[in-house]
Amino acid sequence: MKKTLLIISLFTLTISCNTKDKKPTNTQPAVRMDFIKVFEGRIDNKYDYYAKLKSNSGTITGSYFYKNKCEKIDLQGELDSLGNIKLKEFGNGNKLTGLFNGKMVNEQKFEGNWSQNENSKQFPFYFIETQESFDTALENCKTERENKVLKTLVIDKVQLLAFPATKKSGKAWDNALASYKPDIYLSITDFNENSIYKQQNYFNNQTNKNLPLDFKFKSELKIEENRYKEGITISFYDHDSVTNHDLLGYVTLKNFKEHYDSKKTIQEFKANGVKVKVTFHYV
Repeated sequence: MKKTLLIISLFTLTISCNTKDKKPTNTQPAVRMDFIKVFEGRIDNKYDYYAKLKSNSGTITGSYFYKNKCEKIDLQGELDSLGNIKLKEFGNGNKLTGLFNGKMVNEQKFEGNWSQNENSKQFPFYFIETQESFDTALENCKTERENKVLKTLVIDKVQLLAFPATKKSGKAWDNALASYKPDIYLSITDFNENSIYKQQNYFNNQTNKNLPLDFKFKSELKIEENRYKEGITISFYDHDSVTNHDLLGYVTLKNFKEHYDSKKTIQEFKANGVKVKVTFHYV
């Protein structure tokens, strides 16, 4: 009987020891793998943005927009159970434009590095959860941006840098009394060929050796958005007192970008026989 009790006691002690040695296992992931959240963030401590992410068992979809541009960029990526997150951004016609590689710090924040591609320079980023509505933030961004756009185009100066030495037929621009040289003046029209500006005087007997010719304006040449939005044409003519004025050449300005400051822009255009430099700004 004593021997039996001793065996039972030893068996019980063994089970007790084995139970103490075993550590409880935690099969739960370190972070939530399913969520829909809105974040505010920043790249390189200067580029602010909003983002909306949806995680379905770690598969992430969503989008974000920079506060200075208000244009959505698609996001796709993965989140693992340890909180490591990788996102790809797709912009410019669904092209890969950036990579986010980071880690969840807690349920409300993750941070890491952003780069344009695997081999480009990395910049720090962070996402912090916010209670703001992503769609509302995007609409407010667009409204604020629209209110800041300068919409009146101001032409400061036009310079003629080159023009054809003769007409297409090979004949001189003018007759012998005018030394065969054109008397040049400037004309600007809108998309519908309605006149915006026509120079009253002209430069007598010009050749390419006289260039550039500077066409300045006594007062600012302001053009409202509805007149330049579809494009404007800057034309140069040879003034003739008897016959019709001959067209030396022209350039057309299109695709005007949104401007938020009055900084002057200088661009060169070469088309239809002429080369032109235009200085302009917005107000």
